[in-house]
Amino acid sequence: YGAALLNSTLIKCSRILYPPVSEQKVIANYLDKSCNNIDKTMKLKEKQIVEINDYFYSSIHETVTKGLNKSSKLKSTNIECIGDIPIHWDIAKIKQKYSVIPSSVNKKSKDTEVEVQLCNYTDVYYNDYITNDIDFMIATAKDNECEKFKLNIDDVIITKDSEDPSDIAVPTLVKEVQDNLLCGYHLSMIRAKIGNVSGRYLFWLLKDKAIVSQLHREATGITRWAISQRNIKNTIIPNPPLEEQLEIADYLEKTADKVNKIKEKLQAQIDTLKEYRKSLIHECVTGKKQIYKGSEGE
Repeated sequence: YGAALLNSTLIKCSRILYPPVSEQKVIANYLDKSCNNIDKTMKLKEKQIVEINDYFYSSIHETVTKGLNKSSKLKSTNIECIGDIPIHWDIAKIKQKYSVIPSSVNKKSKDTEVEVQLCNYTDVYYNDYITNDIDFMIATAKDNECEKFKLNIDDVIITKDSEDPSDIAVPTLVKEVQDNLLCGYHLSMIRAKIGNVSGRYLFWLLKDKAIVSQLHREATGITRWAISQRNIKNTIIPNPPLEEQLEIADYLEKTADKVNKIKEKLQAQIDTLKEYRKSLIHECVTGKKQIYKGSEGE
């Protein structure tokens, strides 16, 4: 179906309420002033959401590169996107601590293959965490794919290609799994190789815009951008002791929860103001709200 069109004939034939000119002026002046005040309040709340978001992302960088102990002595890494780190930390490439597994499981279903649930690009892009309440796509996979691309708790999944290079390496953390849940195409799984690193900490590292800029710089393409397995493996990350990794992850998860609640509250207030603005206009122009000359400009 094509887009709906509004032509001049329809506009001319529309019926409108037509109060006396003196009342029109009073209503218009009242709505100009009232809507302007509402718009200013909404813009202020929208600005607060942006500022809270910016502050949180700034705190992610400080936390994943400096830790929670503000009195720790620091040393230089000579890596611009990381900066100084606590003296007892080291740095590593992702491949030294994690396995990187790009998925090849597509959305097609075949009668000869095993039925599975597929974690797809949008599941990763729109969710910080993979949990069982997500409505995963049903597809099929070969036996060896079921083994290779089965998701485990604390796996990190990232987007490995996109139409926009800034959407490369968007991470999600697997918090809950089902027996037949696989990682889908256009995604890469990153899984801890050894017991002294945490997927939960890596998730927050990849939430850090400075750290993930390494991957954005390496993305190649024209209409669609991608990063290779080699690029992911060679990404340099800070590597604190496991205990600190878990403490950092706990702290950022709790902070994110608080930040999201504040943002949701502000957004709810904005939505309420939008509805009030519409209602106010309707009531004024239809005469349901009486506007007197004494109200003009208030």
